[in-house]
Amino acid sequence: MWMSVRPLAAAFEFTGGQIRVVVQNACHEAITRGSGAKLEANDLYKYAHLEAGSSFEAAAKKVGFKLYAGNE
Repeated sequence: MWMSVRPLAAAFEFTGGQIRVVVQNACHEAITRGSGAKLEANDLYKYAHLEAGSSFEAAAKKVGFKLYAGNE
């Protein structure tokens, strides 16, 4: 089986570790469907979306100083 992952790669900017988690989870999902089940693009997209939503970078807040005009 062959599938293009270019659209997936264009849609998400992941580290190598995040890619590994997505692929492992998607494979686990496919395995749980039973004998003869295959990894599908939908599995990868599902876990890519979940991984993107759980990223620590996505939840990070900016830290720094604010500059005020005047005597505030």
